[in-house]
Amino acid sequence: KVVFNRGVVLIRTAHDLELLTELIEIFLVDCPWRMAELQEAIALSDAQGLERAAHKLKGAAAVFDARSVVEAAEQLESLEREDNVSAAGEVLSHLGREIAKLTHALQKSLAVER
Repeated sequence: KVVFNRGVVLIRTAHDLELLTELIEIFLVDCPWRMAELQEAIALSDAQGLERAAHKLKGAAAVFDARSVVEAAEQLESLEREDNVSAAGEVLSHLGREIAKLTHALQKSLAVER
């Protein structure tokens, strides 16, 4: 299963490897903060905070065409609309596993770019 679509990302960056490297680095630094925001929103039963953090993470993952991460983040967003924050823990666990796969793939890609 494709974790992220490097070809799509290269097209989006006009094959600018320096930009690709920068986008990967930003994601790798930013992602733990986004995950912490999600965890905090769930702990506080903050549906709007959950939706905002999930939306930000979804957008960041969409840059890499990381569909499994985008889909999991969309599930978290929909929980806010359903006012069902109590179900978010399980979805967050799934998202965490998908983020780990994406992070690993991006780190490998970053090593190749350098």
